[in-house]
Amino acid sequence: MATFYILLLERLINGIYQAKQILAGKLTETSPERQEELTMNLDKILKNCTIVKIAGHTTEYVNKVLDKLKNGVHATNTVLQEDL
Repeated sequence: MATFYILLLERLINGIYQAKQILAGKLTETSPERQEELTMNLDKILKNCTIVKIAGHTTEYVNKVLDKLKNGVHATNTVLQEDL
């Protein structure tokens, strides 16, 4: 379990480093098109460094499956496959 947290921490540190570089670029860039591109890259980094996967699936997917089970939907391969 400690390895999981180390990997998560490394991903977060890397994301912070990349975000810092992009923000520095946004301060010096004057082109609106380039500003938009940097913003999209920053959003992508934020999403990638904060997503957590459980058994190869995002927490959102796992929570959706758990909600279906809680509501009485059986977790057959058919039910799970339609969410993939």
